[in-house]
Amino acid sequence: LGIYEGDKYLSMIIDAADQSDHALPHSATKSHTSDAAWKIKLHLIGVLVHGRGSYVYTCPPHLAQGNNITVQALWDTIVKIKTKNGKLPPVLFLQLDNTTKSCKGRYLMAFLALLVEHNVFKKIVLSFLPVGHTHEDIDQFFSCISRTLRFYDAHSRLSLAHCIKRSFRKWGVPPEVTHWTTVAN
Repeated sequence: LGIYEGDKYLSMIIDAADQSDHALPHSATKSHTSDAAWKIKLHLIGVLVHGRGSYVYTCPPHLAQGNNITVQALWDTIVKIKTKNGKLPPVLFLQLDNTTKSCKGRYLMAFLALLVEHNVFKKIVLSFLPVGHTHEDIDQFFSCISRTLRFYDAHSRLSLAHCIKRSFRKWGVPPEVTHWTTVAN
């Protein structure tokens, strides 16, 4: 519905990638030395907004994964869409991973209630995929990033962002990449 009736609905999926593929510095050509080198593991949080765009947030390892990350990705994406379009549709369809750790906490539910209470959205429909079910579109998004990293070095977050933008186009537009150093609590 978010694609066909974008003035009425905003459809969004948020998920995190497996961090084993996203450590910096990353070398496309592997060696014993590159494998043994100290690396910073980055978390990648992906957000697909159906019919509108894709967003990636990089998150350093000192930021605990959980409700804060999900709320921050949701809020940052809402702000970007509102800034770009000048308004938001009244209904948000939000699809999240089926985990208690980052998607089923009381703080996330309270944040969604606040969005409705403050008329950011009139209604939010939240859904979770069954355990073991793949998130076809967002998993494909992360797969494209991993595939691109097989051929390109990424020695900094900026070069990682360049690889991410080169890896994927949804609705003709490359993903927007944002690097977090902190998130709200």
